[in-house]
Amino acid sequence: MACRLVVVLWLCAALPAGAAASGSLRVQKVRGASVLIELSSVRVAINPRFGPPPMPGVVFDGVGAALGPDDLGRLDLVLVTDGWGLDARDLSRLDLDEASCLVPDEASAKRFRLAGARRVRVVRPGDVVETRGVRVEVSPTGAGPDRLGYHLRHRGRTVWHAGHPPPLDVDAAAGRFAKDHPAEVVIAPAAEALAVAGVVCGGADARLLAELATARYLFVHDEDARPTAPVAWLLEAVFDTPAPKPPARARARPVWADPGVWYRIARDQPPEKDGPASR
Repeated sequence: MACRLVVVLWLCAALPAGAAASGSLRVQKVRGASVLIELSSVRVAINPRFGPPPMPGVVFDGVGAALGPDDLGRLDLVLVTDGWGLDARDLSRLDLDEASCLVPDEASAKRFRLAGARRVRVVRPGDVVETRGVRVEVSPTGAGPDRLGYHLRHRGRTVWHAGHPPPLDVDAAAGRFAKDHPAEVVIAPAAEALAVAGVVCGGADARLLAELATARYLFVHDEDARPTAPVAWLLEAVFDTPAPKPPARARARPVWADPGVWYRIARDQPPEKDGPASR
């Protein structure tokens, strides 16, 4: 009996980190690239943006947020992929008392500090931060050092928010990261109008990123702001960028999430809606 106990303990010690325990995982879309993630009891907000885009109705049409700052509840981690659209007034309404905030530039850091956040850090691609039991690896997008993605690992569950990478034929930095960092869930954009101009990747590239990361599910998000119809037409008329072909056999199942609804990600079942409440 003692020998059997020793063998069992040895096998448990030999398991890789996170293999013995499996945490829960939920994802909720707020707006565009703004999402809430729950890794077990750890609550993560990525890109908490709620206001209208610049020059609304002229260059961009805004995409309404399903939740307001007061609806997000307690936050443990706040991650910002780029500084566009951050509003200090909205940030001041978030529960940032105990949150660790990772941002791409000093301007964003200043907004968070003005909003009362005490744990703010400017990060760059390649940085690794461990907080609240979550391992956060900062990924490149290929669009500059202040345009980031975030790979999260906690209790055997993995999520990668790819940020806003350009098309892979413009820069493949995000693709190289995906190949080296498997993720159960990938969150990536499908901005077809901007993909034509070589600004942000489209749906085919998003599927390629998910395949490279061997993801089970691809949460496809649109942009926080879409070009107006005349601007989109102009982009298509000026640029002629062929879209990459998606993989013939995609293993990652695409999910077009309803804003404001939790999706529970089980290991052996498709994502299930888990109620509209954000808290």
